[in-house]
Amino acid sequence: VADGSGAEVAKFEFPDADTQAKVDELCAADPEMMPYFFVQSDDYLVLKDRVIKSALKGGEAQDVATIQTAIEALKLAEYCTKELTAAMK
Repeated sequence: VADGSGAEVAKFEFPDADTQAKVDELCAADPEMMPYFFVQSDDYLVLKDRVIKSALKGGEAQDVATIQTAIEALKLAEYCTKELTAAMK
């Protein structure tokens, strides 16, 4: 990340060293699996847990986008696609 003058003020590495070591181990154990599945697997388990618990309770999942949010995001993407395509002509 650079500031207004172009000087680097922060640097981020993804995945971090610990996560990469875990991904490397899992890839070695299951070489047919795509590595990005392992990078995202812990977060995906949290997401699935929240959704299942909310479904069992009959409510919305905590900190999880709703179907309505997804619909609005797709509408925004379609609008941006149309506007950017027109601007690039």
